[in-house]
Amino acid sequence: LLVPGQLQLESRLQHMDEIYRQKRLFFRAELSAELLSILTGLARIAAGGGTHVDTHRADPIITWIHAHYAEPLTNAQIGHEFGFHPNYVSSLISAATGMSLHRYLLFIRISNAIDLLETTGLSIGSIAQQTGFDDVCYFSKYFRKLTGLAPRDYRRGRIG
Repeated sequence: LLVPGQLQLESRLQHMDEIYRQKRLFFRAELSAELLSILTGLARIAAGGGTHVDTHRADPIITWIHAHYAEPLTNAQIGHEFGFHPNYVSSLISAATGMSLHRYLLFIRISNAIDLLETTGLSIGSIAQQTGFDDVCYFSKYFRKLTGLAPRDYRRGRIG
């Protein structure tokens, strides 16, 4: 398979292997995000759209989001951090992940919440707060929307 940017793809896959082997905290969420980004790029190439010229600029932003997902984040704040207009940040994230910045941030937060549900005995409220949700009800509602289960039921299913 000939893919434009094949060396970069190989490097990203090797990085995923390293993440998996190290099994750092939240490694599953990090792997999911990286795989989603790779698959989105490959789907665009297969569809004949190629990749956006500036998509590589999204990589440091995505890395930064993974480090700061639990904080209240806005397009303006992220744009300021990287010296980009907030709308440009949104378009970069959308081009790289296939999701809006807001949806991508929620995806990362829920992925990390899943890790905490699977690996800790923290309360649902504590997990919601640690993953950047101010409102436990909103956390539970969005968690259910993505997984099909309430956080409590997800945890019970993993234990039982």
